[in-house]
Amino acid sequence: MAQKSLTQTTSPTTKKVTETPIPKQEPTPTPPKEDHTPKPTEPKTYSNPTPQEIPEIIKTFTDGLEGIEGIVYAMRQKLLQLYGPVNYQEQKRSETPNDIEMKFTEEQANMLNFSIVGNYWSIKPKQFLGAENFAKISGTVRALGGEYISAGRDSHFRVRR
Repeated sequence: MAQKSLTQTTSPTTKKVTETPIPKQEPTPTPPKEDHTPKPTEPKTYSNPTPQEIPEIIKTFTDGLEGIEGIVYAMRQKLLQLYGPVNYQEQKRSETPNDIEMKFTEEQANMLNFSIVGNYWSIKPKQFLGAENFAKISGTVRALGGEYISAGRDSHFRVRR
């Protein structure tokens, strides 16, 4: 609704009052403040390859990865065969069979013969261990960084000194 004001016009003989509308004034816009903060850069967009190209690219990439994976697996197996399991923790070298026996329970130690063969402890069972005892002894040997060597009557556990 427009505002109206009263304007008085005087003539020498008569007084007349008329209403005249006041023009609506729009507020003058204030200029925006200059923003000196750095604006983030837009990420680069790359055009997507056509749907026919994707399977060939992925197939080539996965074939290459499978080839590399096979080579790494073969190298790891050869290193384990030549040098035994890798011991990532520095362990104190035991000098007597009694030191390695202390890692097993008394019952387990009574079932095993301990000897030094080169840089390894050789742990041979005196008797058939059974599944439960074998699993417990094998767990202890693995905790020490060792492994089981299956060789028929010469089967034994081997732990690097």
